Amino acid sequence: MRVDSALERIFASAGFSSQSLETNPDVIYVVDRFRYLVYCNAAWDVFARENEGEQLERDASIGKNCLDGVPKFLRNLYQRIYSRVLRTGTPWEHDYQCSSPTKYRIFHMRILPLRRSYLLVENSLALECPHRRKRYRKLDVRYINRYGWIIMCAHCRRVEHFNPEGKREWHWVPSYLVSAPAPISHGLCPACISYHMGLIVDGQL
Repeated sequence: MRVDSALERIFASAGFSSQSLETNPDVIYVVDRFRYLVYCNAAWDVFARENEGEQLERDASIGKNCLDGVPKFLRNLYQRIYSRVLRTGTPWEHDYQCSSPTKYRIFHMRILPLRRSYLLVENSLALECPHRRKRYRKLDVRYINRYGWIIMCAHCRRVEHFNPEGKREWHWVPSYLVSAPAPISHGLCPACISYHMGLIVDGQL
């Protein structure tokens, strides 16, 4: 991908080069102060293709707001994080889950401030292993609520379910990441609510 000279100078001022970013196996992208994508490295395209997201390759993504694809329950959190890094000039990092139907994956995200109000976001694979959670049946109407929706956690992507006693549980149903028997709406499971509230409180966002 050709990088214009202005962006190359911004990279250089932070100790990067477009060549080093292009060959980095981590998924890296750069956004401007309005959160629009101005650069994605080659690993972005590799990750998109490996996860059936060819329509999200960088040629189609450059110029779009990086928060457009973030569930609304997390959008405000990341908006506040980006604003904080721009305001303070202090990098921010955390771990998040982005599993596939067959593998449990944890990624480490770093958000670094660049000159002229740009942010570089790096996502590196921290852990990958086969799923050890109990798997549940693919087409089970227990996961469809009374409105005809499947509620999936926007962070860990477990699925909401009410057991016969009426207690709410969250199950890992990997097949729903590929094809679900009903429309999906996003929420946050109790564990992830606690996790993200910790990000806000501890990080004073």
